[in-house]
Amino acid sequence: MSRSIVAITGASGYLGKLLISALTMDRKVERVIAMDILPPSKPHQSKKVEFIQIDVCKDDITKVIKEADVLVHMAFILWRYPDSKQLDKVNVRASCNVFDAAVKAHVKKLIFTSSTVAYGIHADNPIPLTEEHPLRPNAELYYSMHKAACEKKLHEIQVKNPQMLITILRPCAIAGPNAPPGQFDAYISDPAIVVQGYDPPAQLVHEDDVIEALKLAIHKDLPGVFNVTGDGTQSLRQATESRDGRVVALPLFIIKPLLWLLWRTGKTLAAPEWILMSLHPFIASNNKLRGAGWKPKHTTSAIYNIIVDTFGSHG
Repeated sequence: MSRSIVAITGASGYLGKLLISALTMDRKVERVIAMDILPPSKPHQSKKVEFIQIDVCKDDITKVIKEADVLVHMAFILWRYPDSKQLDKVNVRASCNVFDAAVKAHVKKLIFTSSTVAYGIHADNPIPLTEEHPLRPNAELYYSMHKAACEKKLHEIQVKNPQMLITILRPCAIAGPNAPPGQFDAYISDPAIVVQGYDPPAQLVHEDDVIEALKLAIHKDLPGVFNVTGDGTQSLRQATESRDGRVVALPLFIIKPLLWLLWRTGKTLAAPEWILMSLHPFIASNNKLRGAGWKPKHTTSAIYNIIVDTFGSHG
């Protein structure tokens, strides 16, 4: 049985650490090349893992990945901070540098973790969104624009390099016991603040199910785009009421400046533009990935309960 060499960018991040942990126990993986600008919080114990401290924004990783069979690109900034000046540089330009390096290094397989946010958060989104639906990123939401821009670059690379197998995974909001605290404040706050007149359904996917999707894409040829979502949906109001929590509905014209103030003062990770998630649906089907052999073990409602149990004390 031939074993693969897997290179990972963003290796010290949330998903990167979980994926490396899973791959060290995977007999099909010979070696893991872990790349990040920051060293891991805990040194890797497995001899399989080679950590390389590198800045994908400015450093050419071509030589680093020349032996890799698979490159998983996960270096991306999720949260915009008030003084952030590096978002476009890290999320788009650095990603394009990584993609170009994969071409130059003749990497056989490239996997990119995109997001269902790339579809755009719109009132007229069909439910569910399938992989054939065009991307309509929100101009006011950096994360949506950045993920869509990276996917466009990958499409161009695929056209010019048909020999490279490119897999794009689009997870919805990822949650689990290892997730960074603070990003689930809206789910655990009491009372929960919702926008008056709006109650869009939402999706969650468990971190373990995302890792299983990544492992599947590493070991199996999955060309194209695949949504990665948990089964079922639940609005914030429904989720809060399921735990007998209080819900307060406020007009949008009050919530917008309130969210801006909370963000500016460091009371929430969510920049004001993320209010879109409280207004419109972006529910994606996972049928295509299921057809490839993946099956989520956790539903959206079950994941919500995990969030409450894990992070409720932080609220």
